[in-house]
Amino acid sequence: MRPLHRHPFKLTTGHLSFLVMSFLLATFLHAVETRAVSTKFLKESPSTGFDEGEMSNTSLTATVIKLSPKVTRIEGIKEQYVWCLTKDEYGNLYIGTGDPGSVYKVSPTGNFFLLYTFQEPYVQSLAVSPAGDIFVGTAPQGIIYKITPWRDVVMVCDLPDSYVWKLRFDKTGRLYAATGPEGKIYTIADDGEASVFFDSSQSHILDMIVDGEDNLYACSEPDGLVYKITPGGKAFVVYDAQEGEVHCLALDGKGNLYAGTASGARPQLPMLRQPPAAPSIGPLRPIEPVPPVEVDALQQAPLPTPQPLQIPRARPGYRPPPYPATPKAKNVVYKITPGGVIKRIPLRKPGFIFALSADPDNNVYVATGDKAGLYRIDKDENVSTLLEVEESQILSLLFLNKKGLFLGTGNKGSLYQLSRTYAGKGFFVSSAFDAKINSSWGNVSWDVEVPEGTNLTIATRTGNSKKPDNTWSEWSAELAAQAKTQSPSSRFIQYRASLSTTLPNATPTLKSVSIAYLPTNQPPEIISLSVDSHAVRKAARARMYGPRQRPDKPPGLRRPAPGPSQRRPSDMAKPPGGGSKLIKWQASDPNYDNLSFTLYHKGVRERNWKLLEEKTTKSSFVWQTTRVPDGEYLVKLVATDNPDNPPEVSLTAEKTTQPFIIDNTRPQVSSLSASYAGDNNVAVTGSFTDDLSDISRLEYSVDAADWVVIFPEDKIFDESEEFFHFIVEGLTFGEHTVVINATDKEGNIGSGKVSVDLWD
Repeated sequence: MRPLHRHPFKLTTGHLSFLVMSFLLATFLHAVETRAVSTKFLKESPSTGFDEGEMSNTSLTATVIKLSPKVTRIEGIKEQYVWCLTKDEYGNLYIGTGDPGSVYKVSPTGNFFLLYTFQEPYVQSLAVSPAGDIFVGTAPQGIIYKITPWRDVVMVCDLPDSYVWKLRFDKTGRLYAATGPEGKIYTIADDGEASVFFDSSQSHILDMIVDGEDNLYACSEPDGLVYKITPGGKAFVVYDAQEGEVHCLALDGKGNLYAGTASGARPQLPMLRQPPAAPSIGPLRPIEPVPPVEVDALQQAPLPTPQPLQIPRARPGYRPPPYPATPKAKNVVYKITPGGVIKRIPLRKPGFIFALSADPDNNVYVATGDKAGLYRIDKDENVSTLLEVEESQILSLLFLNKKGLFLGTGNKGSLYQLSRTYAGKGFFVSSAFDAKINSSWGNVSWDVEVPEGTNLTIATRTGNSKKPDNTWSEWSAELAAQAKTQSPSSRFIQYRASLSTTLPNATPTLKSVSIAYLPTNQPPEIISLSVDSHAVRKAARARMYGPRQRPDKPPGLRRPAPGPSQRRPSDMAKPPGGGSKLIKWQASDPNYDNLSFTLYHKGVRERNWKLLEEKTTKSSFVWQTTRVPDGEYLVKLVATDNPDNPPEVSLTAEKTTQPFIIDNTRPQVSSLSASYAGDNNVAVTGSFTDDLSDISRLEYSVDAADWVVIFPEDKIFDESEEFFHFIVEGLTFGEHTVVINATDKEGNIGSGKVSVDLWD
């Protein structure tokens, strides 16, 4: 066989140094890891902690915090809600609002127009026809209007439903209207005639979207169904979500369908006034147009007050949709692939998903409330938090080619535009970190990339309330590099990252933050301390004899004397475990330090404590007390955290038991006698007395047969002296020996016997 060749290993000075350093490093890391009271670290990153913070002009991706896209607020909207957004082929943006229900227009050059204000409180949906007409769906009157390119306003139809949640055109120019509270989808003809296209079993059809083959996708409430409806009207359930409401839909360029849930959302429409009744009018009635009013997109200007449109017929008072009071599940986005694969994509923060929109790069934007947040799901299903705004909800989204993403909010109503450049300045404020106890705060360090023209600094503040308030310290000086924070000692700490850039296409990125802190050492806590003699006896008896069984033969009947293996505890001078005390304790340490314990004992009337057990890490101790004089005693437990602390800072706690008895003396029998009671029966009387403990058990045996339990004369074991009287029945002629045992509460057994002789 060919021998294996081994390369010789020479231990050089370099190798030796490396091994020594590795050993020392491993020893140090082990010490840091195992010692509870040592420097600790608050560490946060996108996977741990960042998602709990608050963002202002910052975005959180799967790997970093960075500046958010630049956000421009377009002034001029007075209403509380921006319910819907749509666009035409020329790049004009149309906005539907409430209350009152108005339609605005933003031109490609940025000019802002009020097109019309309706009498209905809410413009809930908008759609632009191939001819350029703007169709308007209102609530809670369920009327559809049309605004022509010449700004004529025409009532198209008066639906029997209260809510026109969505309007959509397919490629052929057919108009669909999704409604509630009967959950119907209508088709609207050119002459305004409405026909039921799909009658669902749901209360509300909340959103619709059309794919490239003119299939209609729709979502519903209260069962959270997603439908696919062919152009011929054949409907299929694509997905039955566990959430009660699927609120919005989006399609990306690859045919993936996205569905956002809003289970548990409160009614989006507040209680409304009842509009006055109006005479019935037919469809396609022209309405006096309103002259256009232009407002600079970045300058607020007073808006005209259009003449209200008369409602064609009265409706009953508004009743909110029957949304459940609390969420049935955490709301998510479902991705449904063309092949039918369902993927559940949770967001970083809980909320109701109110709008979805896809861009040409197959990113899907997600709008939420309450609190308003904007998320982005990329093609690899990574979720980024793009920004958070001050309003309660983001209700509508629209991606407008070169203009970027527009979003409309509620409470209050605003319109924002996101550009492709970064905001100039932004902040990330962490959640308040709880160190559990008062701590000293040390170095702040972070992992960051700061391209030229950008900057990132960190500041901290501390306090002793869970929610930061005016009792907290002021923000510390901004730290541009790793340094020790000057924030005072406290239980809670919060940090703020300030990001800025002077270049529109550059941003600093924050990957992680670490703050060192040293908890103030706290003394151990002794939760309980007890002394128990019965537990020792019970455990020892179970080990030696197994569970005790009661005799099943009537007293007085003779049985063979038990052999050594059959002897019961009462046959012994003292039961197993007698003369022992089980001392048990529970203790903890606020710093999670390792603890050691020392036990002391003394008599109740003695001044000095005597050592019983030193430096144990166990939580119990069996004290053998057979050589301890009878009397009342105390036990003291001292707990210390010195295994994890140097002597100058280690702390102790102590606890003392209530007085307890040590009793090694047997009960004494007296006045024991036996007398003939007729019919081969014998009466036995007497008493047992104990100096310290109450009698707890009496039993007798005749001629070494089974032991028979008896009660004292007063039927209760509650004194240190107990009298007994019992009858031994059915004895045969001849001599008999009756042995009586008494057991005290400390397990000591006293005995007595009496002989009787029965003659024929």
